[in-house]
Amino acid sequence: MEKKLLKALRALNWREAWPTQAGFLLEEIGVSPEHTFLFARLIMGLVEAAPEFELLGPDSQFVSRDELNMMVALGGVTRNKVIAGDHPNPFQPVAFGGLLEACGSALRKDGIIIKSRSTLIPTGNIPDLSEHIQPLRKQTSLTLARVKRIESLAPLVRRVVLEGQGLESYRDLQPAEWVKIFLPSEKPAAEGRAFTIQNYGPNGDELGFEIALHSGGVMSQWVQQANVGDEVHLSSIRGGLWPVDSGKWLLLAGDETALPAIKSILKSLPGDMLAYVFIEVANPSERQVLPISERVLVQWIYRSQGASVEREGLLSAVNSAAFPSKGGHAWLAGEASVVRALRQRLLRERSIEAGRIQAAGYWKVGEIDHRDLAVG
Repeated sequence: MEKKLLKALRALNWREAWPTQAGFLLEEIGVSPEHTFLFARLIMGLVEAAPEFELLGPDSQFVSRDELNMMVALGGVTRNKVIAGDHPNPFQPVAFGGLLEACGSALRKDGIIIKSRSTLIPTGNIPDLSEHIQPLRKQTSLTLARVKRIESLAPLVRRVVLEGQGLESYRDLQPAEWVKIFLPSEKPAAEGRAFTIQNYGPNGDELGFEIALHSGGVMSQWVQQANVGDEVHLSSIRGGLWPVDSGKWLLLAGDETALPAIKSILKSLPGDMLAYVFIEVANPSERQVLPISERVLVQWIYRSQGASVEREGLLSAVNSAAFPSKGGHAWLAGEASVVRALRQRLLRERSIEAGRIQAAGYWKVGEIDHRDLAVG
């Protein structure tokens, strides 16, 4: 199992078809497909910030000191232990802005525990990667905000604009970044749900969000009853779109829960980038105006016309679409099982590399407040 894990991590940094094979290798040892991109980001961050980090070829029979230290660090995180040794550990989780912790948590959640080993003398120092791994930055404090106004964008979508003096820290937004909104509660743990930040006010004191209404949702009930002045608390910013190589094309696919993030990504794209967008909503009345250029192709899928999670409406649309087989990036979000199936098909049938597919299950049928580690 450990050999396959190391081989997969090496493959993510190799060439030709190896990055695609990495996803299959991880699945073989039980890593959930939605967690694969965390390991891709780990390797990408290491290679970018520490070119001297020694990753061998996928079929090499040897193990470098750097690789062994990486496995030691991952193993310690899977066991919730701080790595002890005679020498400084170059893989402290804090240096990765939470990314190493997320990878270890993913392994632990998938039931994969790495053997305990001692850290070897490092051959080089690993620089602080916190600036490179923004999607996983965290803070423990919450920010107070109040409802400024609520607007109807579509029959089943509400825009909520919050204001507050503590919102300056949310100024430098990247596309698809999100926060958790916590509602007032008498319970020890307040109810919180994740939402993409749609816009930052020109005066630096307001944030906009879009909330999709659905039966039984705690945030759906709240937004339909909320009044101006009602208080909520916000977590720190998380998530965000990975950097997209210039000259590449981009696939965006999701349901109405992903629509705010898709809109923020489209706003950020250069005018000459080719993008294919697939969005599943309840019916044509739920369509929204998108910030697109002539090189952005959009297809709307409607559940009222037969599409559903069970009938694979979004999955079928993407699978049958004509777009390049290689050289692109993909961003997928929505119901967890649909996102997982989309990702697998892109890997196996479209040959998109695992490190270029960013996939996250925003929600899951039958679960309340589904948490996908891949989201950050």
